[in-house]
Amino acid sequence: MPLPGQQADGSFAVSVDRSLRGGPLDLLDLVVDRLTGYTGGAPTATSRSATRPTAEWGLSNGDTLVVRVVPASDGKCSVTLTQGHLRLPERVQPVREALTRAVEVMGDRQN
Repeated sequence: MPLPGQQADGSFAVSVDRSLRGGPLDLLDLVVDRLTGYTGGAPTATSRSATRPTAEWGLSNGDTLVVRVVPASDGKCSVTLTQGHLRLPERVQPVREALTRAVEVMGDRQN
């Protein structure tokens, strides 16, 4: 039986999401800007679709980080950060805590 967060290939993924005020592209730009220190640089790929913009990084440790912004209602969007390809289950909780801190720096945009 797989462990929580374990993917079909045996690696692990961690997701954190928040509902934030703002437009999809503005929020994508904000998240990318605020994650630069965490990721070590600019995204390796972005999609600036007005309905579901995304940014992706290949991290130096082999992990991947994906940000997805999905419009919701009342001028808010769901912002999801997913870090994948974690090789060890022991990394899940520290990564979850780091992603939670990364999202919380955008508290000025929450409800």
